[in-house]
Amino acid sequence: RIRCLVTMYTITSQRIRQETGVFVRNRDECPLHRIQNVKVQINLMERALGIGRINIETASDTPGPDIVFWGIKNPYAISSTLSAHFPDSSGAGSASGTD
Repeated sequence: RIRCLVTMYTITSQRIRQETGVFVRNRDECPLHRIQNVKVQINLMERALGIGRINIETASDTPGPDIVFWGIKNPYAISSTLSAHFPDSSGAGSASGTD
C-alpha cells in the first residue's frame, strides 16, 4: 500500500486500487489482467523531489491512462512490480494468490 495525503494506492496479486477523498471516498479498481501498458513520467520538479507518476492503461475504449498514481516514490520499482504481473500471451497471469 502507498498512501499519499488523501489518496491510497493498493496493489494486490489480483488487482490495483486507487481510493481518493477525505469526506467522500471514491474507489477505482482494475484487475491486473486488464492492464496493457504502464508508463512512468517524471518532470523536473518531481525529479528534484524524488517522486514521479505512473500512468496505467487498461483494456478500455477511452484514450489515455485509466489510472494515474501521483507523487510516488520509486515509481520505476512500482512499475516493474506491475509489469511482472502482466498476463502472458496464453491469457494466464503470472500473479498467484488472492487479495
